[in-house]
Amino acid sequence: MDQNIDRMKYCFWLVILIALHTLRASELGAVQPPSPAKYEIRMQEAWISMPDGVRLAADLFMPGDGDASERFPVLLEYLPYCKMEARARNYSLYSYFVMRGYIVARVDIRGTGNSEGRLIAYEYTDQEQEDGEIVIDWLSNQSWSTGKVGMFGVSWGGFNSIHMAMRNPPALKAIIAIDATDDLYQDDVHYIDGIMHLDSWEMSQDLDNSRPGRPTIKSMRTISAIDSTHSPG
Repeated sequence: MDQNIDRMKYCFWLVILIALHTLRASELGAVQPPSPAKYEIRMQEAWISMPDGVRLAADLFMPGDGDASERFPVLLEYLPYCKMEARARNYSLYSYFVMRGYIVARVDIRGTGNSEGRLIAYEYTDQEQEDGEIVIDWLSNQSWSTGKVGMFGVSWGGFNSIHMAMRNPPALKAIIAIDATDDLYQDDVHYIDGIMHLDSWEMSQDLDNSRPGRPTIKSMRTISAIDSTHSPG
């Protein structure tokens, strides 16, 4: 009985949200086309040093043909999945923003991917968040940065976006968190009503991160803003 009531409440609020969204969309009129692409894309690797000497590995996707004095806001995705194995995905996702005047930083969490240090003990540790504050501060203080940083992500990247916002580092101005929550033990898929749920993903974290990181590239890579194989819009 209680489950049916909860389901009815959920459906009621879902209908309300859809109605409000439809009303808002009608007020705004037709969706505006995206702004034109202005920049080419270059990618460079970077190391971000932590207070204990551990270095985190970062890929920086940057506007490649602007004025040398230009500064750009930075978008951060901070994950435990090897950045070098996801560059095709990252280019497809990040290029829209880079071409329109953002820098996108993809950083491997401590002990994962190509980052140094011991693998974090579990999801969303204090160590991960303390390192994240250093990363945000580093990004905000580079010569190519406006000093403003945003975070985004799905699942893990959404979780740590929320957690970093709760810490309120000065340079963090906005987050987009998708399929994420601030409550690890109540709402996370790896805990069901507070009870840990062990699955293949949990085990794969240890197995995947026991492998050495990929070899690093030695030079910057420039990708034309007009790419016949990919049109980000």
